[in-house]
Amino acid sequence: MKPRPFLILISLTLTLKADPPSDAMDRGRAHLFAGDFAAAISDFDDVAEKAPAVEPRLWQRGIAYYLAGRYSDGVAQFERHQRVNPNDVENAAWHFICNARAENVSTARRALIPITGDRRVPMTEIQELFAGKIQPRDVLAAAEASPAAERDRAMCYAHQYLGLYFEVLGRPDVAQMHMHKAASDHFYDSYMGHVARAHDRKMITERSTDTMPKGEPYTVLRGGLPNAYATFRKQRLGRVAFIGGSITQAKGWRQMIGADLAKRFPETEFSFVPAGIGSTDSTTGAFRLQADVLSKGNIDLLFIEFAVNDNQDSALSTTQAIRGMEGMIRQARAHNPEIDIVISYFVNPSHINDFQNGIVPDEIQAHESVAEHYNLPSIHLAREVADAVGKGAYTFKTYGGTHPIDFGQKVYANRVSKLFDDTWSTTPEAATMPETQLDDWSYTRGRYIPLAAIDLGGAWTHSVPDWNRIPGKIRGLNTEDVMIHCETADEPLKATFTGTAVGAYVLAGPDAGQLAYRIDGGPTQTIDLRHRFSAGLHYPRTVLFHDELEHGDHVITVRLLPQDSPAHPAARILHLVAN
Repeated sequence: MKPRPFLILISLTLTLKADPPSDAMDRGRAHLFAGDFAAAISDFDDVAEKAPAVEPRLWQRGIAYYLAGRYSDGVAQFERHQRVNPNDVENAAWHFICNARAENVSTARRALIPITGDRRVPMTEIQELFAGKIQPRDVLAAAEASPAAERDRAMCYAHQYLGLYFEVLGRPDVAQMHMHKAASDHFYDSYMGHVARAHDRKMITERSTDTMPKGEPYTVLRGGLPNAYATFRKQRLGRVAFIGGSITQAKGWRQMIGADLAKRFPETEFSFVPAGIGSTDSTTGAFRLQADVLSKGNIDLLFIEFAVNDNQDSALSTTQAIRGMEGMIRQARAHNPEIDIVISYFVNPSHINDFQNGIVPDEIQAHESVAEHYNLPSIHLAREVADAVGKGAYTFKTYGGTHPIDFGQKVYANRVSKLFDDTWSTTPEAATMPETQLDDWSYTRGRYIPLAAIDLGGAWTHSVPDWNRIPGKIRGLNTEDVMIHCETADEPLKATFTGTAVGAYVLAGPDAGQLAYRIDGGPTQTIDLRHRFSAGLHYPRTVLFHDELEHGDHVITVRLLPQDSPAHPAARILHLVAN
């Protein structure tokens, strides 16, 4: 709201030539800023009683009504204020949020007061956001682009009204992050800045005492982990596997979880299968799960994490992220129908930015749709860290960044421990395998094509490459890998497979070239092995030639194309893959 206390006091003086109720206005403001909203309303009521002519101008009472939960009274106050102040987006915004809480968001949107002429940044964008025409990120972008002299006020407004917006949408986590930014990082010393501070304190208090469903919002229990518990208790043996990217590959949370399980089940002998490989995504995970995890023996409990790499390494589409994740779930259930599975979402900077702007990242939405379909527990670490950073509990640097340090590793291990507490203190219904798939083309039969099914021809070699003469860094994990490789554009290799998809799990380095391929004698197509991260590193990635073939027997031929850049192209294939 535009601060107008002096205008109100002038009106009061003209209305009451003696004893204007300025003391009541001052008390109301003090009580509002202190968070005593009932007392503030009483003070503003006193003003309205003594000066009825200025009652429509008491927008401060409308704010107090909202914060006190008197939403219908707030609607009426802002409707009266509109008649005396017709060009103020803030009045329309507060009318909207009161109406949304008194009725619902759809009703409030239909009744949104149209405002033009409010030139303050980002008021136009706030009006369009509440009208459903733009996204939250657009409001922030407008504030960030404002002139330097106005930016502090613009950013305070932007976060304050985003906080209000998400509050009425039922997203208290995102709402409080924005309100906290308005109240701290972008605080602007004004009437509305102090309202933001009072509102932020109210939100913190409510969230600290809020009794949310067990496991929410950062652990979602669903079917729990009952089979693993029974196995660990009765058989006193347990095999736990972890598949994911570099965060799973690194030491830290895996070992902490192992120690946690050993403490909970002191008489149980555990074995652990670490299958994290840096830079790999859920597509690669679906094709290597059999070799890297399921071939190690009966798995009782499986942790899967690929949210970071599906985002920053591969930028997978929602469809691809579902096909990879669902493929792993159905493969694991075929391996052991009683396996318990946890899907986790680690965090990178883009995830924090998305969550703080009320956006659930696409890959997390995709993975969560799989978790819901198969009734699997999920751990929302990305959202937890975004919340904590937004509230100032710690910084992302303190957490350790995308590859967390010991502090961040403990944050995640503690969240898994909370999941154990929740699921093993209840008796949820165990997850069962749905008959239907989310996507008929999911990689549910993902596997490596055996070497016996591949004719290398005369140009391809199956050996360990001579890394001493090859430019680019190579990770220690791959230095001894035997792979199919080629540096001459001659005779193609040929492979036979059964299924609906075929591709290559490759190491793509500075000299990575292009492949020409034909499936079942069809037209020749090409695919580039290079990746934006492979300019100086031999980077693991899976390229798919086709993943919607008619199910059956197929033949693919693959050859390296001659190129000018790189001058001496190469192809290094860890495995040909099929589904």
